[in-house]
Amino acid sequence: HEISILQAWELGPLQPKKYHQQAAVSASDIINLEWENPSGVFISNYIDRVNLIKNKAVTLIGDNKIYLWQNDKLFEIDRTDKTPKSVKIVATTAVSAELTDFLTSITSGREPRCNGNFALQILQTIEKINFH
Repeated sequence: HEISILQAWELGPLQPKKYHQQAAVSASDIINLEWENPSGVFISNYIDRVNLIKNKAVTLIGDNKIYLWQNDKLFEIDRTDKTPKSVKIVATTAVSAELTDFLTSITSGREPRCNGNFALQILQTIEKINFH
């Protein structure tokens, strides 16, 4: 799911830099993954499915700003004052937005945003992780 979110942000091709998974109940209950992309944005992705307090986080570090997406909350951090500012997220779920886009694409005759090519790019990114 996190890979599809990163892909939707159109950050360019993602290349895994560091990958660590820890087994608890299944083979990959705790995952820590760092990415790099052609424009030099640093991306860190952390998922812990074992902890009773659910923690999913994605950090994007650019030249001027840092974005932190943690447990469905988005923050923007300015590098100069280092103060996190909450970014308002639309109340719709990702699934409802994807379904709306799909239905709109049918009625308007355009290609849906999450099409077969989008899915193929996610699969290719996952395969890079598996070979890393």
